Formats: sequence, structure tokens, C-alpha cells
Amino acid sequence: MTIDQATVSVPLGLAAQVAAIARTEAGTVLPGEPVVWMSSNPTVATVDANGLIVSTGAGTAIISATARGFRSDASLSVTAAPPIAACKLPNRTSSVGFGFPRSTARLRTTGVVRGTVLFCGFQ
Repeated sequence: MTIDQATVSVPLGLAAQVAAIARTEAGTVLPGEPVVWMSSNPTVATVDANGLIVSTGAGTAIISATARGFRSDASLSVTAAPPIAACKLPNRTSSVGFGFPRSTARLRTTGVVRGTVLFCGFQ
């Protein structure tokens, strides 16, 4: 039994995917072998049945995968989330007034609605 990453680092509030590979003593891969995942510290991270790790608090944990009585571990470190300033809108000269207007006077019944979609990636 092996996990594809021996160490995993995840910023708080984000997730990481890991995979486990079950093998025979001869090294032959056992496809479709059911794997049971576990986190040693659910206050730091949880892991679902598919190996998706979701960070829940800063700290460290051990992520374990078990199949046929064999177990493999990966060290997990959950780091502080990036500062909010790392994800900001570009400089705009026009107002961004759509979304959730604060007053009904801003709602228009006709015209063109334009919006900006912002994708932020944290590494």
C-alpha cells in the first residue's frame, strides 16, 4: 500500500487530492481494491472516501490509507490561509454595481448587464 504523496501541504480552507495504490507482495497493482482513509486529527483536516483532503484548521496530521490490512501514511501540514490582499480586483475606472445592490433604485428593468468574473489561485 502506498500513497502517491509522502508529504502534503495545504493552505487553510483549501483541499488536496491524494491517491492510494494497493499492490501485492510481488508489486502487482490491485485495481479496484477498496481503500479506507483516515485523518489522525480531524480538527486540522478531514479526508473522504476518495482521498480528498479538506483543511479545517492550521496544524499537522497524518493521513492514512488502509487496504487488506496494509496501511500507508502521508504527513499533512495545513498552513495559514493567504492574506485577503492576495486576491483582489484589478484597478477599475468604472463602478461594479451589479450583484447585490443595496438600494432598489439601482435595479434596472432594461439594458445590458455586464459583469466581471475573477478567479483567484493560491499556490
